[in-house]
Amino acid sequence: MCKDSVVSMTTESFSKVAAKSCMSAGQCLSSVLLAALAERRLAVGLPAAVRHLRAGREALFVVTVGASPSADSATHLLAVLLRAFCAEHHIRVLEVDSDCKLKRLLGVSSCEPLGCVLVRSPYADPFMDLSVSVPPLCLSPAERSLLALCTEGAAPPLVRLPDNPKMLWQPLNLSEVCPPNAQIDSCTLFGYVYLNLLVKLYGGSRDKVSPETNRQEYDFIVVGAGSAGCVVANRLTENPNWKVLLLEAGGRQPDVTLSPALSTALLGSNIDWNYSTEPNGKSCLSHRNQRCPMPRGKVLGGSSTINSMSYVRGNRVDYDLWRDLGNPGWSYHDVLPFFKKSERNVNIEALDAIHHGVKGEQFVARYPYIDTPPLMLTEGYIEGGSPLRDFNGAFQEGNNQAQAFSVRGERVSTNTAFLQPIIEKRPNLVVKIESEVIKILIDEKNRAYGVDYIQNGKKNTVYAKREVIISGGSINTPKLLMLSGIGPKEHLHDLGIPVKQDLPVGKNLHDHVTFNGVLLALPNRTSTLVSNEEILQAVVDYHDMVIKRGPMSANGPVNSICFIKSQRDLIAPDIQFQVDNIHNWRQYIKDPILYEEVAFLPTAFYDAVVIRPMNLVPKSRGYVLLNATDPHGPPIIQPNYFADSRDLIPLLYAVKFLLSLEKTPAYRIRGAYYVREPLPACRDYEWGTESYYICLAKEYTSTTYHPVGTCKMGPKEDEEAVVDHELRVYGVKYLRVIDASIMPIIIRGNTNAPTMMIAERGVDFVIRYWNKILSKNNYEDKSS
Repeated sequence: MCKDSVVSMTTESFSKVAAKSCMSAGQCLSSVLLAALAERRLAVGLPAAVRHLRAGREALFVVTVGASPSADSATHLLAVLLRAFCAEHHIRVLEVDSDCKLKRLLGVSSCEPLGCVLVRSPYADPFMDLSVSVPPLCLSPAERSLLALCTEGAAPPLVRLPDNPKMLWQPLNLSEVCPPNAQIDSCTLFGYVYLNLLVKLYGGSRDKVSPETNRQEYDFIVVGAGSAGCVVANRLTENPNWKVLLLEAGGRQPDVTLSPALSTALLGSNIDWNYSTEPNGKSCLSHRNQRCPMPRGKVLGGSSTINSMSYVRGNRVDYDLWRDLGNPGWSYHDVLPFFKKSERNVNIEALDAIHHGVKGEQFVARYPYIDTPPLMLTEGYIEGGSPLRDFNGAFQEGNNQAQAFSVRGERVSTNTAFLQPIIEKRPNLVVKIESEVIKILIDEKNRAYGVDYIQNGKKNTVYAKREVIISGGSINTPKLLMLSGIGPKEHLHDLGIPVKQDLPVGKNLHDHVTFNGVLLALPNRTSTLVSNEEILQAVVDYHDMVIKRGPMSANGPVNSICFIKSQRDLIAPDIQFQVDNIHNWRQYIKDPILYEEVAFLPTAFYDAVVIRPMNLVPKSRGYVLLNATDPHGPPIIQPNYFADSRDLIPLLYAVKFLLSLEKTPAYRIRGAYYVREPLPACRDYEWGTESYYICLAKEYTSTTYHPVGTCKMGPKEDEEAVVDHELRVYGVKYLRVIDASIMPIIIRGNTNAPTMMIAERGVDFVIRYWNKILSKNNYEDKSS
């Protein structure tokens, strides 16, 4: 038996594993258990322990482990996981050995901390003899003494597991992504243990939900509780006389979304729609089936719940252009008050104060923690000629550590900011989760009057007395409109959908295209990399903190943002740099695509960064269509990246600028350098040449998750317009679209803050319209 670790469990399955373990010299059950996890046979592991505990099939299971990270690594991983499991299920954990008695009992001369974790089944007989319930086949005399010490006079009290222990959050399924023998940390045993730990600690939700109601008629129905929908519902219910139903296809916001450093673990999970783009032969060439992932939030808060949280508004010229395209009320002067209305900026003293708000619902702040690499990046940009600037203020060109949708070290989604504070206080608001709207109801006079939705497999119908407002986002909003008969008539005819209104729904899709592969390595003195055991401990420590601080309270280097111009005479920047952390760059360069697919480790710990240049003014346009095979399934998403080859020009200039920063004092002092080994798909080209970076752009294309424009706002004479300047759908009364899909032209920057502004601006149109109607009716009633 191994002396530093022994596991004893009373279930039949664990006994068999234990027997096998004891017959192998030098092996202990903890190693077998972890090996089972590594082989992805998760039925043999903690999930099985949970099931057996709930079924009351055993009295206890006992583990003795090294209590410090310096102990055997496999043992320590198991210890952290078990403690998380016990905390999740409110089971008392007994830890002893303050005076090294256990070490001495086991005959170990050196006295390093050793703990004893005792987990007692809540359904076991509280008076049974614990020592008898442990299979004797693996217990040496020393281990029997150990068990006696663990249980002596300290049997945990009878406790009960939660009635509904189902975890809301389910991470990426590694068995579907990781190939056999993958040499990436995320695909090893550690990756499974890490994700299991996240589920145990953060898989639940603190969200409040609306009480069940059978009401079938509301004043307003809002479809989609995302970045826009939560804002719209909040503002409408400020009028206590208006009854509002908010329908969300996803569920409650799980706690795993709250830590900024865990944002990468959200992609590919069950709170992501997990969409992907269509091949076009000019981009995403090295991705699986030449399809780039297109994450979208399927959860309360929508994409504001799963994004990287950077607070960026865009440039004033973007909104003036919207106005000039025939959309009165959308100039920068017009929209600035609506940016400020939502914003509650807690670090305003360091900013261009006149452009920021302090009284809104949406917290905006700097992270409470910043490490060396982001500071190096900021200093490098400055030394390269990019000034330090509040790019949400009067001038955008420059760089800074972006503020975030965060406060006190936690994410603040639109759900957190706009829904949760009011959901129990406003009886006129009803929020229904896991309710996917499948059709907008439109009568013979082309008036929207309700929706059909599916909840728990059952079709339901609800009605709107005033308006139906669609806030499903740039992918799901056009999908729903087309399913309801609003869209290109040829496409709808092909699918057998009756046409209610022939409109160019789904066209004008565009996005900030970028690519991966510009890899900046960090030496040990600059790297933030830590051991796997320390990563697990950081995850546990953050969970236990009352006031969130440290690396897990920030998003690593992600908020190191810079805006530059590729030509001096441009009116505004056309390039933005964003940064992603790379946990292990030597693993990354072997298979960048697989690495990105499983890049779920905390953003706080890394030994390199990928600096991604974004084209802020893409010329390529794509589309969204219904899937002919399954119209209700994932839609056809064709962004047409690089269909217009001119989109490569700003990116090539951007790379030259990035490479020049290697010579700055900021980089040289810290030993940062660009990895000059070509990535696998581009080894035919010399690193550093223009041809090499064109190859990277086409092979390792990436989206920055900013799709817009599929329900374009514009005047009626605009052949691509779907909604007017007050966001009313042309040809259908009492139906509006309020989300990022209405952007006629994408803004220069991240799209979450502008989407919230669109919500504020759009709902203001709604409120003004109906207040005017009601005032007119009241006046006519009094006159008569």
